[in-house]
Amino acid sequence: MSPHKLFWTALLIMLNVACSQSDDAVAPATEATLSADINGQSFTTGSAVSTYEKATKRLTVTGSTNTHQVGFTLVDFSGASAITLEDRLSNKSTGSYVDVKKNTMYTIQGGRTGTVTVTRFSGNVIEGTFSLKTYNSGDKTEVVVSNGQFKMPVENL
Repeated sequence: MSPHKLFWTALLIMLNVACSQSDDAVAPATEATLSADINGQSFTTGSAVSTYEKATKRLTVTGSTNTHQVGFTLVDFSGASAITLEDRLSNKSTGSYVDVKKNTMYTIQGGRTGTVTVTRFSGNVIEGTFSLKTYNSGDKTEVVVSNGQFKMPVENL
C-alpha cells in the first residue's frame, strides 16, 4: 500500500474510533486552520485534523488539499513548548510533506530537521507554528515548508 493510501486509511480509522466514542463531551468551537509556504508558495488547508493519544502522549497534526498534504507527529507531547522534528527513522518527533498529485512523500531525513512551537494546548485546542525541510530519496528533491501556522480542535483518543 502506498504511503499516501496508508495515511488516509489510518486517518479514517482514527476518525471512526473517535466518532464511536461518547458524545457527552462538548466539542470546542474552534475552526481547524493550517497554513504554510511550500517552497515559497502559499498553502492553506481545506481540511485539517489533530489527534492526541493520551496513553502514548502522541500528537498528530495534518492538513491537506487536493495538491498538498503537510503533517507532523510529536512524541511524548505534554503541552506548550518548542519541539525539534528529526529524521523519520529516529522514533522521535518528525514530519512529512506529500505532493498529492504526484503521490510522492517527502520526509525529514539526511540531516534535515524541522521545528514545531506549540503556543497553546488546552487538551481540546492546539495552536502554534512550524517549519520543516523534507526530502525524497527517489527523485532526490527537497521540499521546504516554512511559515507554518495551525489552530484547531484536538480529538482526544
